[in-house]
Amino acid sequence: MRDTIQRTLFPLVHPRRWPQVRRPVVVGSSLGAAAILVGIGWYALRGESAPAIDESTATAKAVAAPAGVIVLPVEQQQSAQIHCTALSLHDIQETRRVPGKIGYNTGKRLEVKLPVAGVLSKVSVQPGQTVKQGDQLAVITSTEVGLARSEVVAAEAEVELARRHSAWSDEITDNLRSLAELLAGKPEMDVVEKQFSGRRLGDHRDLVLSAYSKLLMTQKVATSSDAVAASGALSGLVVQERRSNREVAAAQFISALEQSLFESSQQQGRAKATLEQAQRLLSVARQKLKLLLGPYAELATGEHDDALCELIVRAPMSGIVEDRPVAEGSHTAAAQVLFALTNTDTLWVSAYLYDRDWSQLRHEGLRELAVEVPAVPDRPLVARLLYAAVTTAADSAAVPLVAEFDNADGRFKPGMFAWVSVPVSRPRQALTVPQSAVTRSEKHTFVFVEDKPGTYRRVNVDLGSVSGEMVEVRHGLKPGERIVDRGVFVLKSELLLGESES
Repeated sequence: MRDTIQRTLFPLVHPRRWPQVRRPVVVGSSLGAAAILVGIGWYALRGESAPAIDESTATAKAVAAPAGVIVLPVEQQQSAQIHCTALSLHDIQETRRVPGKIGYNTGKRLEVKLPVAGVLSKVSVQPGQTVKQGDQLAVITSTEVGLARSEVVAAEAEVELARRHSAWSDEITDNLRSLAELLAGKPEMDVVEKQFSGRRLGDHRDLVLSAYSKLLMTQKVATSSDAVAASGALSGLVVQERRSNREVAAAQFISALEQSLFESSQQQGRAKATLEQAQRLLSVARQKLKLLLGPYAELATGEHDDALCELIVRAPMSGIVEDRPVAEGSHTAAAQVLFALTNTDTLWVSAYLYDRDWSQLRHEGLRELAVEVPAVPDRPLVARLLYAAVTTAADSAAVPLVAEFDNADGRFKPGMFAWVSVPVSRPRQALTVPQSAVTRSEKHTFVFVEDKPGTYRRVNVDLGSVSGEMVEVRHGLKPGERIVDRGVFVLKSELLLGESES
C-alpha cells in the first residue's frame, strides 16, 4: 500500500520541493492545497513531521499580479539569489565553436638521437624524470668516435710542427734582412759576429758570412797592393790580379746575399702555406668529430683508455623525459632515438576549420582565441594566435588554426580535446545580455526585466549573434533596463505555475 501511494504522490510533489508549496502565489488555490496535502502525506509515509507552513507568508500572497509579472517577497528573493544587471551596448563579434586538439609546442619537444653507432654503456635518467638543460642523460661508447678523436690529436700535432717551422722561417728571414742592412756599412767581421752571435741564420750564415769575409780580405789586399805599386815594388799585373779578385769577391758576396734572401723568403712562404694547410685539416677533423657527437653530446674526459671512445649525452633543454626506447648495454645504431624530451610549460592548440568555417573566418587583426577543455572545465583559456596553416591536416582534412597558451601548472596534457571559439564576423556594437539571463518556453525566447525590486516582468526577445557568454538582443529590450541574470529558473517556475492555475 505504501509503495502504491509513493508511486502516486512522488511525481506530484517530491520532499525536496516541499518548501516551494509555501509560495504565496499558489497558497489558497485548489492546486496549491492539493500540493500541500500531498507533501504532508509524503512526510507522514516517511514517519517524519512536515515543515510548518508559514501562515504570515501564505496570507501575504494577497496581491494578484498581471499576466507575465512575478512578485516575490524579500525573503524569497534572497533564497532564490536573484541578481540583476543593467543593459548597455558592448562590442560583439560572432564566433563559431569548432573542435580542436591540444598538442606539443613543436619547438619544445625533441627526440635525442645518436648520429654514430655505439654501445649504451650507462643510462642516467628514467621516463617521467624532470631534467635541466645540460644534465647527463647517458654515456655511449663508440670506436668511431675514438678514431675521429685520434685524427684530431694527430692534426693538432701537425699544426704545432708547422707552426714551429713557420716561426723558424720567419725568424731566419728577419735576421737575414737585418744582416744585409748591417753588411751594407762594411763593418769588420768581429762586429758582425758580435751582433749576430746567438741569432738564427740557418744555412745562410756560412754562405753569406764566408762570402763577406772573403770580400773584406780581397779589399785589404787590393788596397795594400795599390800602395806598394806606387813605389814600384809590385808589377802592374799583380796589382790588376788583386783588384780582379776584389771585384770577384764582391760579386760573389752580393750573389750569396741575394740568394739567401730569396731562399729564406721562399722557405717562409712554404712554411706559412704548410701551417695553413695543417690548420685546415685540423678544422676538418674537429668538424668530423663534432658531427659524430651531434648537438647533444660531448667527449668524456679521463686518463683511462676507454675514455677516448666515450661520449656523454646531455639534455639540450629543460623538460621531462617522455620516452626511453633503448636499454642500458644495448647496441645503438646511427640516428636511433635515445630519449624524447618535452617541455610542456607552453602548449599549442589547433582549431580545425572546415570549408564553411574557413570561408567565414575574419582573422585580420585576430590575436587571441578562447579555448574550453572539457577535461579541465574550471579553467578557461585564452590562447595567443601563432599562425593559420596553408594546407589541410592529413588526418582531418581541415585547416588548422594554431595558438599557444601557458601551461606552467601542467594541468593540460597533449592530446586533450578542446572547443575553440573562432570569430566569423567583424566586431560591432550591439545590445547584449548574458546567456544565463535567457530562457525559453515552447514558443518563445524571453528574459525577466526588473520593474522595481521584487517585481519582474517577462519580455519576449529576438536574439542575434553569440559572442562567448554574451548574446545579442535585436528586439525587445533597450539600454538601461535591468534584467535578471541569476535566479532565472525560479522566476520561470513561478511563471509556469501561475499560467497553469489560470
